Amino acid sequence: MLDFLEGLPVEDLRRPADLPWRSILGVLLHSLEAEDFWVQHALQDLPWPRYEPNLFPNIPAVRRVAASVNESTRTYAQGLDATRIVEPVEVTLSSGGKLTTTPGDVLVHVVTHTIYHRGQIMAVAAQMGHQPPDLDLI
Repeated sequence: MLDFLEGLPVEDLRRPADLPWRSILGVLLHSLEAEDFWVQHALQDLPWPRYEPNLFPNIPAVRRVAASVNESTRTYAQGLDATRIVEPVEVTLSSGGKLTTTPGDVLVHVVTHTIYHRGQIMAVAAQMGHQPPDLDLI
């Protein structure tokens, strides 16, 4: 997806759209921020960075953060064994509320959340007249 987005004009990435995070870039950064929240902050109590769109001039800048976020998630997931992945954990939500879940459920949520927003991004890009690539996993 980032290869496709890198080919779009930066103006289109920032163009206001009918999305909760206001633009393609906003949704993309929200998705990365959410992955960081769930895996780094909620599961590991590490700092939760916020990604402001005005700090990302282009997709290469996003790509650097995405590589770091994805590597952190991969490292965490690879460290889970069959017991830990299903062990109940209490996490604190961004609202301050509490939730009991499992690391496995959090990882599934991160994947489905990312796919959901990827679809939003591709739909908006198509509405702008761009031809999105086939992003099926298989």
